[in-house]
Amino acid sequence: MFRHSIRTLVVGLCTLTAASQAATAVALAVPTDQHRATYTAARALRSQTLTDLTTAMKGEAFAYAAYSLFGAQAGREAQSAVGELFRTTAQ
Repeated sequence: MFRHSIRTLVVGLCTLTAASQAATAVALAVPTDQHRATYTAARALRSQTLTDLTTAMKGEAFAYAAYSLFGAQAGREAQSAVGELFRTTAQ
């Protein structure tokens, strides 16, 4: 029963993906003013998305560095459990 449900789900997802790709190909084949407006909006959204991702990655990198430093400092102060907690959190 469970195997059949997963198989049905996978087949459905594959069908949906194929239909989505076909619809995209048809939409790209016929340029209109609406498509141009959508493309322009998508480029603006892409730019904002890249900005947001860059900000998030910098935040994650700084958090990793800070937690690693806190873990190292706790290790130097003979608090190995706290240091391990910070290193685990950094990971």
